[in-house]
Amino acid sequence: MNKKASILIIGGFGFLGRNLYKHLIESGYSNVDILSNVRLSPDDPFQEIFQSRLYHGSINSIQVVENAIADHDVIFSFAGISGAAGSFTTPFEDVHVNLEGHLNILEACRRKDRDIKVIFPSTRLVYGKPETLPVNESHPLNPQSFYAIHKNTAEYYYQLYSRICPVKTTIFRISNPYGFNFNPEAMGYSILNQFIYKAIKGDVIQIYGDGSQKRDYFHINDLSSLMEEAISNEKLSGQIYNVGSGQPSSLMDVVKTIQKQIPETAYEQVEWPSLEKKIETGDYYSDISKVTKDASWRPAIDLERGIRITAEAYQKMKPVVAHYNSSYLPITEVWLHNQLKQLEGSPHHSSAGPLRT
Repeated sequence: MNKKASILIIGGFGFLGRNLYKHLIESGYSNVDILSNVRLSPDDPFQEIFQSRLYHGSINSIQVVENAIADHDVIFSFAGISGAAGSFTTPFEDVHVNLEGHLNILEACRRKDRDIKVIFPSTRLVYGKPETLPVNESHPLNPQSFYAIHKNTAEYYYQLYSRICPVKTTIFRISNPYGFNFNPEAMGYSILNQFIYKAIKGDVIQIYGDGSQKRDYFHINDLSSLMEEAISNEKLSGQIYNVGSGQPSSLMDVVKTIQKQIPETAYEQVEWPSLEKKIETGDYYSDISKVTKDASWRPAIDLERGIRITAEAYQKMKPVVAHYNSSYLPITEVWLHNQLKQLEGSPHHSSAGPLRT
């Protein structure tokens, strides 16, 4: 691995970005910066580990993006608006950020006029309803939401720039990641994170339909490891890969696994909301044979272990979750240790204030 690479995580204060930053720093990378339109408050728990340069601004400003990437040769292009159902409410904003913003990123890379590597996280949703399972990269594309359509379109942008410019792109079509450091208020994505969070709070988990729909959930630490490999592995350049566990689990399987860790977990089966029912893809799990062939990577954390380590962290900080149930509560080992020390005297005392995504 090229530990001396100069890395910029665009959208670095989201779920993927915070976890990747932490992973890279712990792996020995010393030059990892972030571009974000979010400012960290003094009591943001991410302050515990963030010691790099912050470029503040939006990807919709070409000047901001050009300034940020100037001194970097590896770009993780994570910024964007997430959520399939939510994109029906704000389709033009989705275009503005998820298409125009990413064109700014690519144009800034082109104008730099020297080799640069860009890793873009796409989504399994570009496939729509699978015709065959597991889904490989040659499966027909049939996105069912504005979000998925724009992700698919952005893929073509990244491929085009890779062909005409000295820009090496890697695209990961990501399935269902979960794990530490998520925003409980941004409930438009990561169903497994939602379930674990509700179980810890004592809320009833709602399952749409009979819960038989299958997904391949995989832990964010495994995704971060693959992202790291994309920095140095030239086989991955110019390619599109499906990324997931490759192992299907139904929603009911997930709930039962959560109950092993949190026996009091309650759930109810409810009718599908109209919009969600229309865009539901049915069973999905990835064929990950292409990425496991080209990369020295394979998911290492199985579902039971992943749920256990995620739930254990939240259980240890349950008083904080209960007190700040509308806050962004990213978890790192350092922050969790500090929170537990503060909680020794008072079950509701904490310095972590409400945060935004």
